[in-house]
Amino acid sequence: MNKISKCYENGIVTIAKRGILCNGHFKFNTVYQNKDNGILIAGKYNFTKIEKSLEIAGNRKAGIKIIEEAMPSILHNVI
Repeated sequence: MNKISKCYENGIVTIAKRGILCNGHFKFNTVYQNKDNGILIAGKYNFTKIEKSLEIAGNRKAGIKIIEEAMPSILHNVI
C-alpha cells in the first residue's frame, strides 16, 4: 500500500508515447491532497489499471484524469 499526497503537481502519472504500450497496475493506494490531479493517465496505448484504491480525494483538480485516448480500467476504488 502506498500513500501519495501533497505533490506539487500530479500524484501518479502514466503516459504512453510514440506507440509504446503502457499497462501499469496500481492497487491499494491512497492518493490525496495533490496540487493538480491525483492520477493522470495519458496516451493512445495506455491501458493502466487502477484497482481497490482506499482513497482518491481532496486533489485540487480531478481525482483521476484521462486524456489523449487512454483506455484505463478503473475498478473498486473509493473516490
